[in-house]
Amino acid sequence: MAPLTGTVSSTTSANYLIVIFGSVYALGTLGISLGPILGALGIVGIALAFALQDILSNFVAGIIIQLQRPFASGDEIVVGDHEGRIIAVDTRTITMETPDGETVRIPSAEVIKNPIVNHTQRGRRRTTLQVGVAYGTDLEAATWVLVESVVGVEGVLENPPPEALVEAFGDSSIDFAVRYWHPPSIAALWRTRSAVAKAVQQGLAGAGIEIPFPQRVVHLLRSPSPEG
Repeated sequence: MAPLTGTVSSTTSANYLIVIFGSVYALGTLGISLGPILGALGIVGIALAFALQDILSNFVAGIIIQLQRPFASGDEIVVGDHEGRIIAVDTRTITMETPDGETVRIPSAEVIKNPIVNHTQRGRRRTTLQVGVAYGTDLEAATWVLVESVVGVEGVLENPPPEALVEAFGDSSIDFAVRYWHPPSIAALWRTRSAVAKAVQQGLAGAGIEIPFPQRVVHLLRSPSPEG
Protein backbone atom coordinates (compact mmCIF):
# COMPACT_ATOMS: atom_id res chain seq x y z
CA MET A 1 0.00 0.00 0.00
CA ALA A 2 2.88 2.40 0.65
CA PRO A 3 4.09 2.46 -2.99
CA LEU A 4 0.51 3.02 -4.14
CA THR A 5 0.09 5.94 -1.79
CA GLY A 6 3.33 7.47 -3.00
CA THR A 7 2.29 7.08 -6.66
CA VAL A 8 -1.08 8.72 -6.08
CA SER A 9 0.56 11.60 -4.19
CA SER A 10 3.12 12.20 -6.93
CA THR A 11 0.46 12.08 -9.61
CA THR A 12 -1.72 14.55 -7.73
CA SER A 13 1.18 16.98 -7.29
CA ALA A 14 2.03 16.71 -10.98
CA ASN A 15 -1.57 17.42 -11.89
CA TYR A 16 -1.57 20.57 -9.70
CA LEU A 17 1.63 21.79 -11.32
CA ILE A 18 0.22 21.21 -14.81
CA VAL A 19 -2.94 23.15 -13.93
CA ILE A 20 -0.97 26.07 -12.45
CA PHE A 21 1.44 26.36 -15.38
CA GLY A 22 -1.38 25.92 -17.85
CA SER A 23 -3.40 28.68 -16.17
CA VAL A 24 -0.42 31.05 -16.19
CA TYR A 25 0.26 30.30 -19.88
CA ALA A 26 -3.40 30.78 -20.82
CA LEU A 27 -3.63 34.12 -19.04
CA GLY A 28 -0.43 35.27 -20.72
CA THR A 29 -1.75 34.24 -24.15
CA LEU A 30 -4.92 36.27 -23.52
CA GLY A 31 -2.81 39.31 -22.65
CA ILE A 32 -3.82 39.36 -19.00
CA SER A 33 -1.06 40.55 -16.67
CA LEU A 34 -0.62 38.63 -13.44
CA GLY A 35 0.91 41.57 -11.55
CA PRO A 36 -2.36 43.43 -10.80
CA ILE A 37 -4.06 40.17 -9.83
CA LEU A 38 -1.33 39.28 -7.37
CA GLY A 39 -1.34 42.85 -6.07
CA ALA A 40 -5.09 42.72 -5.52
CA LEU A 41 -4.72 39.43 -3.67
CA GLY A 42 -2.03 41.04 -1.50
CA ILE A 43 -4.30 43.99 -0.67
CA VAL A 44 -7.13 41.63 0.21
CA GLY A 45 -4.77 39.69 2.48
CA ILE A 46 -3.68 42.87 4.25
CA ALA A 47 -7.30 43.97 4.69
CA LEU A 48 -8.22 40.58 6.13
CA ALA A 49 -5.24 40.74 8.49
CA PHE A 50 -6.38 44.11 9.83
CA ALA A 51 -9.98 42.92 10.10
CA LEU A 52 -8.95 39.83 12.05
CA GLN A 53 -6.34 41.57 14.19
CA ASP A 54 -8.59 42.07 17.23
CA ILE A 55 -10.01 38.57 16.97
CA LEU A 56 -6.56 36.99 16.74
CA SER A 57 -5.10 39.13 19.55
CA ASN A 58 -7.99 38.22 21.86
CA PHE A 59 -7.62 34.55 20.91
CA VAL A 60 -3.90 34.53 21.67
CA ALA A 61 -4.46 36.48 24.91
CA GLY A 62 -7.15 33.99 25.91
CA ILE A 63 -4.72 31.11 25.43
CA ILE A 64 -2.12 32.92 27.56
CA ILE A 65 -4.69 33.44 30.33
CA GLN A 66 -5.67 29.76 30.16
CA LEU A 67 -2.01 28.74 30.49
CA GLN A 68 -1.00 31.19 33.23
CA ARG A 69 -4.29 30.95 35.18
CA PRO A 70 -4.04 34.24 37.12
CA PHE A 71 -7.63 33.66 38.24
CA ALA A 72 -10.37 31.06 38.10
CA SER A 73 -14.14 31.05 37.93
CA GLY A 74 -15.50 32.41 41.21
CA ASP A 75 -12.47 34.58 42.00
CA GLU A 76 -13.03 38.27 42.74
CA ILE A 77 -10.56 40.42 40.84
CA VAL A 78 -9.82 43.95 39.68
CA VAL A 79 -8.82 44.50 36.03
CA GLY A 80 -8.38 48.08 34.90
CA ASP A 81 -11.57 49.95 35.84
CA HIS A 82 -13.55 46.74 36.43
CA GLU A 83 -14.03 44.86 39.67
CA GLY A 84 -16.16 41.80 40.24
CA ARG A 85 -16.51 38.04 40.45
CA ILE A 86 -15.41 35.88 37.51
CA ILE A 87 -18.32 33.82 36.16
CA ALA A 88 -16.83 32.59 32.86
CA VAL A 89 -13.48 32.42 31.08
CA ASP A 90 -13.13 31.49 27.40
CA THR A 91 -10.54 31.96 24.68
CA ARG A 92 -11.72 35.46 23.72
CA THR A 93 -13.29 37.12 26.78
CA ILE A 94 -13.72 36.94 30.52
CA THR A 95 -17.15 37.55 32.01
CA MET A 96 -17.54 39.03 35.47
CA GLU A 97 -20.40 40.09 37.71
CA THR A 98 -19.90 43.48 39.40
CA PRO A 99 -20.92 44.25 43.01
CA ASP A 100 -23.94 46.08 41.54
CA GLY A 101 -25.15 42.88 39.85
CA GLU A 102 -24.16 43.89 36.32
CA THR A 103 -22.48 41.55 33.84
CA VAL A 104 -19.30 42.77 32.13
CA ARG A 105 -17.50 41.01 29.27
CA ILE A 106 -13.86 42.09 28.90
CA PRO A 107 -11.77 41.14 25.84
CA SER A 108 -8.87 38.89 26.78
CA ALA A 109 -6.36 41.25 25.14
CA GLU A 110 -7.49 44.04 27.47
CA VAL A 111 -7.13 41.76 30.47
CA ILE A 112 -3.47 40.93 29.88
CA LYS A 113 -2.63 44.58 29.12
CA ASN A 114 -3.69 45.65 32.63
CA PRO A 115 -2.52 44.67 36.12
CA ILE A 116 -4.69 41.90 37.57
CA VAL A 117 -5.46 42.08 41.30
CA ASN A 118 -6.82 38.78 42.60
CA HIS A 119 -8.46 39.31 46.00
CA THR A 120 -9.51 35.67 46.36
CA GLN A 121 -6.24 33.86 45.75
CA ARG A 122 -4.82 34.23 49.29
CA GLY A 123 -8.16 33.68 51.01
CA ARG A 124 -8.03 36.95 52.94
CA ARG A 125 -7.86 40.69 52.37
CA ARG A 126 -6.79 43.70 54.42
CA THR A 127 -8.70 46.95 54.76
CA THR A 128 -7.62 50.24 56.35
CA LEU A 129 -10.02 52.54 58.20
CA GLN A 130 -8.88 56.13 58.78
CA VAL A 131 -9.71 57.47 62.26
CA GLY A 132 -8.84 60.86 63.74
CA VAL A 133 -8.56 61.71 67.45
CA ALA A 134 -8.30 65.12 69.06
CA TYR A 135 -4.94 66.76 69.70
CA GLY A 136 -3.92 66.21 73.32
CA THR A 137 -5.16 62.60 73.31
CA ASP A 138 -2.95 59.99 74.96
CA LEU A 139 -1.83 58.16 71.81
CA GLU A 140 -0.87 54.96 73.62
CA ALA A 141 -4.32 54.78 75.19
CA ALA A 142 -5.97 55.57 71.86
CA THR A 143 -3.99 52.80 70.15
CA TRP A 144 -5.09 50.28 72.76
CA VAL A 145 -8.76 51.33 72.52
CA LEU A 146 -8.76 51.16 68.71
CA VAL A 147 -7.26 47.68 68.60
CA GLU A 148 -9.51 46.33 71.35
CA SER A 149 -12.54 47.80 69.58
CA VAL A 150 -11.76 45.90 66.39
CA VAL A 151 -10.86 42.57 67.97
CA GLY A 152 -13.89 40.30 67.98
CA VAL A 153 -15.89 42.25 65.40
CA GLU A 154 -17.76 39.85 63.14
CA GLY A 155 -15.78 39.31 59.95
CA VAL A 156 -12.42 40.44 61.36
CA LEU A 157 -9.84 37.66 61.27
CA GLU A 158 -7.83 36.88 64.38
CA ASN A 159 -4.62 36.19 62.46
CA PRO A 160 -2.95 38.41 61.44
CA PRO A 161 -4.30 40.52 64.31
CA PRO A 162 -5.67 44.03 63.75
CA GLU A 163 -3.40 47.01 64.40
CA ALA A 164 -3.68 50.76 64.85
CA LEU A 165 -0.82 52.98 63.70
CA VAL A 166 -0.37 56.74 63.96
CA GLU A 167 -0.35 57.92 60.36
CA ALA A 168 -0.32 61.72 60.24
CA PHE A 169 -0.88 64.98 62.09
CA GLY A 170 -3.90 66.42 60.33
CA ASP A 171 -5.36 69.91 60.38
CA SER A 172 -7.86 69.04 63.11
CA SER A 173 -6.82 65.63 64.40
CA ILE A 174 -4.09 63.08 64.88
CA ASP A 175 -4.89 60.45 62.28
CA PHE A 176 -4.70 56.70 62.85
CA ALA A 177 -4.73 53.91 60.28
CA VAL A 178 -6.73 51.02 61.71
CA ARG A 179 -5.83 47.93 59.69
CA TYR A 180 -7.51 44.55 59.86
CA TRP A 181 -7.93 41.37 57.78
CA HIS A 182 -11.21 39.85 56.63
CA PRO A 183 -12.59 37.36 54.06
CA PRO A 184 -11.76 38.41 50.50
CA SER A 185 -15.18 38.97 48.95
CA ILE A 186 -16.40 42.47 48.16
CA ALA A 187 -19.54 41.85 50.18
CA ALA A 188 -17.44 40.88 53.22
CA LEU A 189 -15.35 44.03 52.78
CA TRP A 190 -18.41 46.30 53.00
CA ARG A 191 -20.06 44.45 55.88
CA THR A 192 -16.88 44.21 57.94
CA ARG A 193 -15.85 47.82 57.36
CA SER A 194 -19.25 49.04 58.52
CA ALA A 195 -19.11 46.85 61.66
CA VAL A 196 -15.56 48.02 62.44
CA ALA A 197 -16.49 51.69 62.05
CA LYS A 198 -19.38 51.27 64.50
CA ALA A 199 -17.21 49.40 66.99
CA VAL A 200 -14.46 52.03 66.80
CA GLN A 201 -16.91 54.88 67.36
CA GLN A 202 -18.42 53.13 70.38
CA GLY A 203 -15.00 52.22 71.79
CA LEU A 204 -13.64 55.77 71.55
CA ALA A 205 -16.82 57.25 73.00
CA GLY A 206 -16.70 54.80 75.91
CA ALA A 207 -13.09 55.76 76.62
CA GLY A 208 -13.86 59.48 76.47
CA ILE A 209 -11.67 60.00 73.39
CA GLU A 210 -12.98 62.64 71.02
CA ILE A 211 -13.27 62.26 67.25
CA PRO A 212 -13.02 65.96 66.36
CA PHE A 213 -14.93 67.84 63.70
CA PRO A 214 -12.84 69.67 61.11
CA GLN A 215 -11.72 72.92 62.72
CA ARG A 216 -10.14 76.12 61.49
CA VAL A 217 -8.65 78.81 63.73
CA VAL A 218 -9.27 82.35 62.52
CA HIS A 219 -7.41 85.30 64.01
CA LEU A 220 -9.08 88.69 63.66
CA LEU A 221 -6.81 91.71 63.49
CA ARG A 222 -8.15 95.07 64.62
CA SER A 223 -7.79 97.95 62.24
CA PRO A 224 -5.80 100.83 63.68
CA SER A 225 -8.01 103.65 64.93
CA PRO A 226 -8.10 106.85 62.86
CA GLU A 227 -6.57 108.73 65.79
CA GLY A 228 -3.48 106.47 65.52
